[in-house]
Amino acid sequence: MLLEIANVTKQFGGLIAVNDVSMEVNEGEIVSVIGPNGAGKTTLFNCVTGVYTPEKGKILYKKDGVVRDIVGVPAYKIAYLGISRTFQNIRLFKNMTVLENVLVGRHSKLKAKVWEILLTMPAFIKEEKEGVRLARNLLDFVGLLNRESEISVNLPYGLQRKLEIARALASEPKILLLDEPAAGMNPSETEELIRLIKKIRDMGVTIILIEHDMSLVMKLSEKIIVLDFGQKIAEGSPVEIRNNPRVIEAYLGKEEAEIA
Repeated sequence: MLLEIANVTKQFGGLIAVNDVSMEVNEGEIVSVIGPNGAGKTTLFNCVTGVYTPEKGKILYKKDGVVRDIVGVPAYKIAYLGISRTFQNIRLFKNMTVLENVLVGRHSKLKAKVWEILLTMPAFIKEEKEGVRLARNLLDFVGLLNRESEISVNLPYGLQRKLEIARALASEPKILLLDEPAAGMNPSETEELIRLIKKIRDMGVTIILIEHDMSLVMKLSEKIIVLDFGQKIAEGSPVEIRNNPRVIEAYLGKEEAEIA
């Protein structure tokens, strides 16, 4: 077990967005979380990454053989521990270059002291050069190295998605959460994304993704979790989920289940 979500509940006033949800993610898995709009998928991601603190439950994360409950841990510390994410709506620094956006993702790994930065000490200069080297390696990995000097907002939509993934990888995560990474992509871009996600997993990164593109979900996932009205209604392999009557009724529908 790398991550265990145990009986997590998140409430906003009288609305229960996530209701007693439990799931386990093992190291090296690609796990998809699916369900209708408003099912609680992004809220669950926000609980895992420290954006929200659930009213109930535990989120257990194993690092270096030690299991700790990360409920209530600030988001920046969770990123430092090795859980990174992208967002449903792209959140790049629009006026920064492609390279600068990836360098921002290195922030949680910086060790230089303030005085070392202000005095441009050798330790800071070395760390900065290493950061640039790693950022360029990641841009090469996602196919954006030749665009490192471009302003990020000028990139086509599909490439902005890739840039956001590169920035998330810059913190060297053990777990990468992808929130609708294929949203707005054409079929060709989606196929490229599938190949990229597989490459990321092959690097040793465990992946949890929210996605509405059922073709992508069925091709990539080893395990699928289905949420509806904040509750988990099913869990299983792609074949099991495709043939689950409750999932077909609540989300897929008969025609989409056949396509998936």
